[in-house]
Amino acid sequence: MRGRATLLLGVLLMALMAAPQFTAAPGGIGSAGDQGCTCHGGASPDTSVLVDGLPATYNASETYTFTVTVVNDDMALWDNGGDDWNGRAGGFRILVSHGEVTAVPETLSQEMDGGLTHTDEANAVRSWTFEWTAPAADDLNVEMTVYGNAVNGGNGAGGDHWNVATASIAGINAGAVAPSASALVIFLTSIGLAAGLIFMGILWVFYRRSPETFTMERFWGFLKPWLTTTDHKEVGI
Repeated sequence: MRGRATLLLGVLLMALMAAPQFTAAPGGIGSAGDQGCTCHGGASPDTSVLVDGLPATYNASETYTFTVTVVNDDMALWDNGGDDWNGRAGGFRILVSHGEVTAVPETLSQEMDGGLTHTDEANAVRSWTFEWTAPAADDLNVEMTVYGNAVNGGNGAGGDHWNVATASIAGINAGAVAPSASALVIFLTSIGLAAGLIFMGILWVFYRRSPETFTMERFWGFLKPWLTTTDHKEVGI
C-alpha cells in the first residue's frame, strides 16, 4: 500500500514538472492567443482596447498610422510599481485579413504564427503606435482583430485582464457587406412566410367560391373551426 502511495506521489510530481507554466508572455504570444489571452481567463469588462486612427475606407497600398491603447484604471501594478515590479504592463496580438501591420518602431513588434505581437521591449507600456499598409487591391473588405492585455507586473497570469477590439475597413471599390442573420431568425422568418402564403391561398380559394357575398366575417366563420376544434368530425376529417 505504501509502495503504491509513493508511486502515485512520484507520478504527480512528474506531471507538475511537465505542466506548462503560464506567464504574462512578455516575449509575445502566438496562435494560442488567436481567441484571446485565455491563460488569463475570459475577456474582462474592466479592460478596454481602444483603436484610433484607422480609416473607414482605404486606398490601395496606402499606409495608415493608428494607435492601440489598453485601459484598465482599476489595475494596480505589482508592488505599486516598486522594486518588486518586473517592468511589465501590457501586451497585444493583432490579426488582419489583408495588408501588413508593423509597430513604430519595428522593434516593439514581431510576426508570430500569422499575427503581430509584442516584444519584450514593448511589454513595459499599454499604448503602442502601428502602421497598416493596405493591400494592393482596393475592392476588399478588411477585418482587423486587436487583443490587448493589461498585466500587473507579477510573475504569472493571475491579476491580468484582457479584452478585444475589432475593425472593418472597406476598400474604396469594395462592395457592401451583406448583413447576416442568425439561423434562428432565418428559421422563424421562413415559418412566418410559409404560414402567410398558406393563409393567403385559403383566403383566395374562399373568395373565388362567391366573390359577391365574400366578407372577412364569413371567411373567419369558415376558418375558425379548423383552427380551434379538437373534433376532427366537425371539420369533415
